[in-house]
Amino acid sequence: MAFVLLTTEAVPAEAERAPHHRPRPRRLRLRAAVGAAVLSCVVFCLGGVLAGSHPFGPTTRNIVDLGNQYLPYHSYWRDLLLGRTDGDLFLNWTTGYGSNFLGDVGTYLSSPFDLLVVAFPADRLEPALYVITAAKVTAAGAAMATALLTLRRGPWPVAAVLGAAYALSGWTFNYGAYVPMWLDGLIAFPLLCLAAEWSRTARRPVLGPLVVALAWIANFYTAYMATIGAAIVLAVRLLTTEEGAPGLPAGETRTGLRRPGEGEGHPGGARPRRYGEGSRLTGSRAAERAGETGTGLRRSGGGEGRARPYEDGRPTDGAGPAVEGVVPRRPGKGPRLAGLLSCGDGTRSRPSGDGGGEDRSRPSRSLRPSRPGWWPTARAADKGGPRTGPRPRPGKVAALMRAVRTVGIGVGLASPVFVVVHAGTQVADPTPAVTFAAVDWTEVFARLLPGTASVASPALHIGTLALLLALTLPFNRALALRPRLVWTAAICLVALSTQWEPTHLLWHAGASPNGIPYRQAFVLCGLLLIAAWLSAAQGLPRPPVLLAAGGLLAVMAFAARGSTVVDRWSYPVLLAALAAGAVAAAAVVLGGRYAPGSRVLPAVAVVLLVAAQAGEGALGGSRVERRQLAQVSWAPPLGPWHEDMARATAREDAWPRHRTDPGGADGGVPGGNDSMIAGGQGADHYSSLTAEIYSGTLSSLGFGHYAKGRHVVSLDNPVTDAIFSVGTRMRATPSAPVRLDAPPRATITATHRPVPPLVTVRRDLHLPGADGEDTDGRSGFGDDAFANQELLLGARVYDVPTPTPAAATAPGTLTAACPAGAEVYFWAPGYRGTATLGDARPVAFAGKLPAVRAPMRRLGTVPASGEVRIALHSPDARPALPRRPVGCLVPERLDAAVRQLTATGATRVEASGHTLSATLPPGSTGTAVVAVPRISGWTCAAGDQTPAPARRHLGLLAVPLDGTATTISCSFRPPGLRLGAGIGGIALAALLALAWHHRSRPANSPAPPGNGRKEFT
Repeated sequence: MAFVLLTTEAVPAEAERAPHHRPRPRRLRLRAAVGAAVLSCVVFCLGGVLAGSHPFGPTTRNIVDLGNQYLPYHSYWRDLLLGRTDGDLFLNWTTGYGSNFLGDVGTYLSSPFDLLVVAFPADRLEPALYVITAAKVTAAGAAMATALLTLRRGPWPVAAVLGAAYALSGWTFNYGAYVPMWLDGLIAFPLLCLAAEWSRTARRPVLGPLVVALAWIANFYTAYMATIGAAIVLAVRLLTTEEGAPGLPAGETRTGLRRPGEGEGHPGGARPRRYGEGSRLTGSRAAERAGETGTGLRRSGGGEGRARPYEDGRPTDGAGPAVEGVVPRRPGKGPRLAGLLSCGDGTRSRPSGDGGGEDRSRPSRSLRPSRPGWWPTARAADKGGPRTGPRPRPGKVAALMRAVRTVGIGVGLASPVFVVVHAGTQVADPTPAVTFAAVDWTEVFARLLPGTASVASPALHIGTLALLLALTLPFNRALALRPRLVWTAAICLVALSTQWEPTHLLWHAGASPNGIPYRQAFVLCGLLLIAAWLSAAQGLPRPPVLLAAGGLLAVMAFAARGSTVVDRWSYPVLLAALAAGAVAAAAVVLGGRYAPGSRVLPAVAVVLLVAAQAGEGALGGSRVERRQLAQVSWAPPLGPWHEDMARATAREDAWPRHRTDPGGADGGVPGGNDSMIAGGQGADHYSSLTAEIYSGTLSSLGFGHYAKGRHVVSLDNPVTDAIFSVGTRMRATPSAPVRLDAPPRATITATHRPVPPLVTVRRDLHLPGADGEDTDGRSGFGDDAFANQELLLGARVYDVPTPTPAAATAPGTLTAACPAGAEVYFWAPGYRGTATLGDARPVAFAGKLPAVRAPMRRLGTVPASGEVRIALHSPDARPALPRRPVGCLVPERLDAAVRQLTATGATRVEASGHTLSATLPPGSTGTAVVAVPRISGWTCAAGDQTPAPARRHLGLLAVPLDGTATTISCSFRPPGLRLGAGIGGIALAALLALAWHHRSRPANSPAPPGNGRKEFT
């Protein structure tokens, strides 16, 4: 915690005449951004090193959705960008038997950082995803540091540390690091705060909408939350900034300190600053002691050579013409100020009693403020030129309108992606309704501590010292009363909004999420860090303020002592950080009192602050990573199993003559959705946009699922393979049990069987009306998966006996009679336990409806006696079984059905990108059934007919035939694409018109407020 520290020295007159080159605010913001970026990246990687996780150790990072969604999706994204997939940007043929890929791109892959995956080889996907994650964390730290210095000037090292604290918050380690798409929202919040500030000051009217568009394209879900957070910041800024002075909070002068009359007990509003604080002089008095006017120029007798005039609203380097009322400074007058850390504009706060021979003469009339809070700039030397002096600032309503315009155009530009994703959510498999239950406030306080991990409470850890500074805001009387009250109230209201169901639904776009209920917590982390910056930017808070904040922190830490989320390292790390902070504060105080240490001690304080923040972040992040690995499901690291499966699948691939299914987690690949890595054209598919019609159709046919229906797994069954034209099925036999710290290995085999083509012709089918939309895929199906398979195949191939005793009450053994040599299949979606046919090996089932649906599985072959005895072992007293859980497949019947469908099916099938066409035997009548799920977006035509929305048959594409057409063609366009493109075109036209208007403004028209030198909060 090193802040503005300055000393007064006597210097030669020649040195006084030398111009003082101060760093520009843009350069200081760049320094802060680079510092925050480096610190964020190093500490994030250090946390992985301490945890021993990949790529720094053998332990997998592939927990939950990171391994089951993001890693496979990035693998497929790399192949698509390199032109190595069967599908294109619209349609994915690799998973889901043909799924909407543009919606998945907008959900998982639309961030610009995701393009980095092409820079890595195919066998380095995990390092690629780690680099993408680290790059996003790095960008978030840089963005927040820049935003902090834009909101208020101050020492850039402190802004860098606080920016890194934001990027390394508990939300990042607990949530964002394992759901990388959410990290785009972490970046978006400070960027949208910048856009809001530009709207408030009428600056950058074109860049603002582009920033909003980029945020919403990268990840609209968290960008929506970040937009709410930025709106809150804008509202606070409008409430705490005076109407007449851009960037200046109510009750403060240009120095960022209180005006006379608002000193809260101190005459004139001023109090000499002590204990290492910056100058607390107020109003023109502070500028008078500094020898400057409100414009940043020196008064008569106080200039250093020639003043830095303003040209076109910008300060020059001092070489311009002399400004009225500014004269050279007399030699030997005034102090020379030296300090280690400077404010954001290069100025330095000055001690109240410098004794440096200040000039108390009145400023000339042209530079004297006309009213409190108004700081005029110098006029141009040429009186005929444009006026660059004080201009009326548009009101707060105008600022709000500019903000609405910025968001409207930005979201409109993102519509081609956002609308497609939204349309996909409308037809996605719905998850069961979730009732939000707020956690106890002691759990919330516990999440402020380092090393805590939980998906049921908000991750709010931002670092002990950063939190301590944030807690000083309500007590820090160095700030005006109104900003303190409004910022404190805003943060408290945001915290309360996370615990109240109506506002909880508002944060999450009207739907309480399954899984993590506090996904918006990164906004609260950002607001806490803004509070820390506002309280510390102008100097170290006084000891009573720090003690008050420390007491509040101690109360919260004590209240959280019994929480289960607290780690054994939480309190030791907390105490160590506080000790480092105390030493840093002492260094600041001593550096402010004693000239010999005025440069060294502040540097020591900065080092301590960085070390405390870095050590706490790295250790806390490693503890979170280890705890999560022990608490949640995981997938093994990529290894020889995946590589061998991908090579074998590529050898066997015969698309579109028939499909090659690499299988799912039940026998093909070790992780969910890993078929996107292996290739082929399987059923396994996991996405937030998994279509309800697809999930419902496959569930009715006996397929299993995870994630409450959004992760459909492949089914190893010859009947469904015939329905979906799966001619080659890949299987894997693990060489050893799968471990989290070793690459998996397996023996890969391929099984071939005759199957009908992808397009078959059926007679006498009754199709729903052209406008009838089967939303869930279950229309036309019954409650028996064996009968449903026969219905879609068009032939009877099973014997389905009624077991004894009745399956619904069976405690141990089921008996039934089937034809000798038939294959026995057991179907019980909600069953948990094992089922064993005679002396065969037990087969495991893990049903837990509605989250997990157990698939239909083969138990063995019916013996010559025809007696089927199935032993059930379940931990449940009354296992959940359907009325007829046993089906006996007769292979001869299936072979006859396959021959019949092949004889009347398509003679040639072609598939390219998002289109599919087939050549049929001449004179084909009835209905052409395409073994592709009838998700929204398909249009089909027979022969030369006009394409129309595809019809459906039991969840599959269907095309009526009249006997004259010998070809059919189908094409897929993601729903919402046309509407999104139209909105995007309108937004682009509005942006271009705005840019043209901004560029074509006459030279003598008033520039928007905010040009030139800006005030700070």
